[in-house]
Amino acid sequence: MTAATTGVEWAIGLLYREFHPAVLRYLRARGAHSPENAAEQVWMQVARGLQHFSGDEVAFRRWLFDLARRPLESDERPDDPIEVDAELLG
Repeated sequence: MTAATTGVEWAIGLLYREFHPAVLRYLRARGAHSPENAAEQVWMQVARGLQHFSGDEVAFRRWLFDLARRPLESDERPDDPIEVDAELLG
């Protein structure tokens, strides 16, 4: 983790290779609209924030999946107002 947080390329690559498949599986399982795009956004956030990260691999995994959950929250759409009105009208 120390090497990755200081910008050592091989260490960042190792994190990506280790965790990217799990992030994609998580996003797919949770029904992300576009899992590949969501994962790309997650890794861009990791790249921007990694130098400020402190913690071990468990803390990194927690942070990573917290970042992965955020695109899912933005994928949630409110009920379609037309459907709601139709339901109310019977």
